[in-house]
Amino acid sequence: MIIFKLGGSVITKKDEYRIPRMETLRNILRVVDKFQGKKIIVHGGGSFGHIKAKEFEIPGRVTPNTRKGYAVIHRDMTDLNQLVVSALIELGISAVGMSSATLGINGKVVYDHAQNLLSRGITPVLYGDVYTLRGGRFGIYSGDTIVHDMAIRYKPSKAIFFTDVDGIFDKDPKDNPDARLLKTVNLKPQFGLTRNDVTGGMEGKFSTIQKIRLHCKEVYLLNGNYPERILEKRRKSFIGTVIS
Repeated sequence: MIIFKLGGSVITKKDEYRIPRMETLRNILRVVDKFQGKKIIVHGGGSFGHIKAKEFEIPGRVTPNTRKGYAVIHRDMTDLNQLVVSALIELGISAVGMSSATLGINGKVVYDHAQNLLSRGITPVLYGDVYTLRGGRFGIYSGDTIVHDMAIRYKPSKAIFFTDVDGIFDKDPKDNPDARLLKTVNLKPQFGLTRNDVTGGMEGKFSTIQKIRLHCKEVYLLNGNYPERILEKRRKSFIGTVIS
C-alpha cells in the first residue's frame, strides 16, 4: 500500500480561483501509475478551496455567510476532485472520489467506504473539504490530515507528497534564497504561513508528516513539477526529502 498526496499548490494555480494545472496533474498521475499494488490518492484544494475558505471565514461558526461558503467550497472541491478522477480514468485506473463533507460529521470522518473500494480493486481519491463540527461550527478537514488517518489505518510502506517545492528546507525557500534542502530531516525547520493557506502552511504540513511517519516505513516530500524524481529515490542525486 502506498499513499500519494497531491498538493493543491502544485495541481492548481494557487492564487487564481479555480484554475487547475492539468498538465502537471497528468504528469504526476503518470508517475503514480508506475507504482504497483494498492494505492490511495489524496489531494489538497489549492485555489479551489483556500481562497473561498478565507473569503467566507471557514473554519467558523454557522451563519448565513458560512452556510453559503460551505456550499461553494464543497462544490469547488468536488469539481477539482472530478478532474483528478477523470485524469486517472484516462490512464486506465479505476478511481472514485470521496469527500470528508459526506464522510464526516461532528468532527469524525469514517472511511469504511474506502476499504470497500480497495477490496474491489478501485482506487479511492480523497480530498480536503469542509465538514461539520460539534457546537454549531463548520471546519476544514485537510488532505494532510486524511493522509494521517489513512496511515494509521493501513500502515502503508510509503507516503509520497508532491508539493510545489523540492522538499523540506532549513527555512522557507520562497523567502530565503539561501535556504538549504534537507535530504533527511533531523530538526524542525521554521516556516511562515503561506498566503491563502488556511490549513497551516508548510509548518503544519511538516508537523503532520512527522506523525504520519510513525505509521509507515518512509515518507517522501518532493516537487510535483518534477514528479519523475521519485523514481530516483534510491540514488544520491535524488532531489527531495526522505523521512525514514
